[in-house]
Amino acid sequence: MSGINVEAVKDFFAEKATANITREELRTAVMGALEEALRKQFGEEETFDILVSPQTGEIEVYKTKEVVPDDAVTDPNRQVPLSVAREEDPEIEVGDEYDEEIDIAGALGRRGMQLFRNALQRRLYEIELERARQKYESRIGELVIATVRQPRRDELRLLDEEGNELVLPRSEMLPREFFRKDSDVKAVVKEVEVKDGRPRIILSRTDPRFLAQLFAQEVPEIQEGLIAIRRVVRRPGWKAKMTVESFDDRIDPVGSCVGIRGSRIRGIVRELRNENIDVIPHTENIPLLIARALGPAQVSRVEIDPQTKRAAVFVPADQIPLAVGREGVNIKLASELVGYEIDLYREGIEQDKSLDLEAFIGDIEEWIIDDLKEIGLDTAQDVLEMDDEELAQRTELEPATIQEVKKILRKRLETAHSQ
Repeated sequence: MSGINVEAVKDFFAEKATANITREELRTAVMGALEEALRKQFGEEETFDILVSPQTGEIEVYKTKEVVPDDAVTDPNRQVPLSVAREEDPEIEVGDEYDEEIDIAGALGRRGMQLFRNALQRRLYEIELERARQKYESRIGELVIATVRQPRRDELRLLDEEGNELVLPRSEMLPREFFRKDSDVKAVVKEVEVKDGRPRIILSRTDPRFLAQLFAQEVPEIQEGLIAIRRVVRRPGWKAKMTVESFDDRIDPVGSCVGIRGSRIRGIVRELRNENIDVIPHTENIPLLIARALGPAQVSRVEIDPQTKRAAVFVPADQIPLAVGREGVNIKLASELVGYEIDLYREGIEQDKSLDLEAFIGDIEEWIIDDLKEIGLDTAQDVLEMDDEELAQRTELEPATIQEVKKILRKRLETAHSQ
């Protein structure tokens, strides 16, 4: 026997050969690592028979040699004298093959044994990576809790309960979010990517599925299948909108998600760093869904064009700021939620094409018109009725630019009214 035992190797690499690696996987890794070390020692063209007992962990290595007369040995690595071979097999003859057991430690030496250990460690690590890849590819979109092992500037390295390494990039974290070493982090599995030939398990706290999973964890009716989350859209750390549907007429889906006096949603908002969440009852009535999605604004009426996927939404003048939201986030999220491009119109003002802002392209730069329409101002009247200070706060326009734009609009309107 060689005297090298798999159990000793397993103990040596205890941090890698965990319960995640079976005895059969360990046996295969040992055989591969040993063959790699032997070939580096004896030459790549050499072949060996390696036996590893999965029960006892004992290793035996044999090298096939040609039996030659005692005085004809020219290459001891490939030939064995007849007298030596007959000590094991009295009936063996010259020209036969002889399997000679190798003393591994003596054959490899100190350097070779280190090569063996390094190769084994690498193979065990690769087994764990592959195991983690298979496990997490089937868990994409699921909620996990992992512990921060190593905070970095651009990402967090975390460990799950089985010791698998997970990665939370800074781009998948909420704004101004910070975690210390050894703190627990909730996130969803976003993807499993392969980098430099190795799988990387990417987590996310900005993915819409993270918010959905937090609600699924908090609301029993979702876990039981009585309420379904239909769609989630987010501006992470700022605002989110979510449509929910109940399969039981006795259950209010919005009330169930919010909880009594906000008891259920409060913890989710805290987990998301005070992200504002609108929970909206789902409906197949698209105009009604659009009206709900624009909340908290009150909508007068909605006209849709299913062919172009555009919606004309009419709201009272004082509701336009609410419908648009800060920096246009409310209307943008509503549009994403329903899948329609939303055009806001002030209720009670006739939409004359000559007064539409697009009629001023040529007199006013197009990017300025886009900026104004982005906050719900579609006509010249809309712009003129908003004071300069509010315009400057809600757009990227300079005060001088705002004054020049209003001057152009007034001049055109005066010309139109005088005709």
